[in-house]
Amino acid sequence: MAEAPALGERQIDSSTIDESLGQILRSARFKDSMQLQTLLKYIVKESLNGHDDALKERIIGIDVFGRKPDYDTADDPIVRSRVGLLRKRLAQYYESEEARSSAVQIVIPSGSYHPTFIFHRLANNEINESPAKDQPQTTVSHGTEDNPAQLQRSPVRQGRLGGAFGESLQ
Repeated sequence: MAEAPALGERQIDSSTIDESLGQILRSARFKDSMQLQTLLKYIVKESLNGHDDALKERIIGIDVFGRKPDYDTADDPIVRSRVGLLRKRLAQYYESEEARSSAVQIVIPSGSYHPTFIFHRLANNEINESPAKDQPQTTVSHGTEDNPAQLQRSPVRQGRLGGAFGESLQ
């Protein structure tokens, strides 16, 4: 796996994302839905491990929802419907008080199953305990079409939910 991007003097690595993922999974919006927990963990872990090929509708259907390898995604929209619900629950989570201590915001943009990670930070480059609307943030998207191991970084200035949730964050 490629070296994690640095924010100031602090290294952002998968353990920071894992901590935020754990907070999400224990939240009121996720704790009672094992299916959404499993789906979110799968999407995040496969992305962090550079397995972009696993983040396709058919593969998710097989690996997460136990579908047969020859299932017809047009006749069985389980992945699309559950990822849609996952996006909705993530948006609700980030609007709640439970998300205030989250150092990382996990976004699954519409039309994709590849997560984007938004790291919140303060002016002194430390990870923010309570992100404010106008403070700088860093968006990290694991993998690209040409090089799945490559990390991309770009500064963004958006509200807690990135404007309209998930819009053009990469």
